[in-house]
Amino acid sequence: MELLATTGATPREIATAPEAFAIENLGDPARSPSFAQGLWTVQDTGAQLVGLTAAPRAGQKILDACAGVGGKATHLAELADEAAHIDAAAGSKTQIELAAGPAQPRANERRQGQGGERPGPPQGAADD
Repeated sequence: MELLATTGATPREIATAPEAFAIENLGDPARSPSFAQGLWTVQDTGAQLVGLTAAPRAGQKILDACAGVGGKATHLAELADEAAHIDAAAGSKTQIELAAGPAQPRANERRQGQGGERPGPPQGAADD
């Protein structure tokens, strides 16, 4: 957080998610040198709480079945001290491409991803 503060951004802690922080006055995260170095990733607080609730441990096998671009899988790996096997399944090719792109540099070093296009509802099915 100190590094971000030196750039004019205003990071602040989030009480409900002790490993998370909100950043104001940053602008586009992709333009932040510390983001580009993989020192932090963008993730909403709710996703952080998933990792804290799951409390992963070293040696566990974990499936993140709704990985999106991999933020939760990355956080789960950090919480398990990089010593859990995590498979992350994304719902579309676009999500996999985003997860493998420059927006997630640190995560790409340790994340496995798999997925394909998510099938739609059966013909005639109503949305809930």
